[in-house]
Amino acid sequence: MAISWRTDVNTRSQRDCFVTVFLALTTLGFTGSYAHADTLDTRGMAPHEQCAYCHGLDGNSAMPRFPRLAGQSASYLRKQLADFKRGRRTNDEGAMSGIADALSDAEAEKIVIHYAAQPLRAGSPDIEGDAAAGRRLYFNGRRAIAACATCHGTDAPVLAGAPRLLGQHGAYLAKQLQDFRRGARRNDAGGVMHRIAKALEEPEVRALSAFLAAAPVMTGASR
Repeated sequence: MAISWRTDVNTRSQRDCFVTVFLALTTLGFTGSYAHADTLDTRGMAPHEQCAYCHGLDGNSAMPRFPRLAGQSASYLRKQLADFKRGRRTNDEGAMSGIADALSDAEAEKIVIHYAAQPLRAGSPDIEGDAAAGRRLYFNGRRAIAACATCHGTDAPVLAGAPRLLGQHGAYLAKQLQDFRRGARRNDAGGVMHRIAKALEEPEVRALSAFLAAAPVMTGASR
């Protein structure tokens, strides 16, 4: 049974849309796992509208398990879609792999361009941690750990292909660091993130995630 969300996406608020989809999935018994692509009716939808089920039409996702894509580096979004498509990156239950594999190159590029152009809105902190310690670690690093800002920057990433982190969901960031640490995510260039994540203590993971989730979006973060 397919679920059509075309009208809801264009006429309701993002939160109402998520409630609508959640209730529909609950009724159909899909709450125990991600819904597969063939359970959703995406006929006539623009490529980015299909992503809105999880990431929001404007890329400011409401649920921390789904990353905020608004204002993200286009090169980073492009690489992640390619990595999911080619199996270099996987996520819980493989949902993104199946979605990326079904996209044509032209559709993937439309998604990248759309979300990279969206403004990132300030969100609410979703994880507890020492944000002040996270700020120091992000901008100054510590022994054996380079400052995160060296690659990820403030208003834009310094290193090509690095993601913008400020304003991202804290719970999502914490999970990615944990996945890098245990080798569940391995699509970082040269294994850099794996080594950094392994060197971080758990309180530091939470501190960084708390700071980044609460930090001013795009510009204005101070040391």
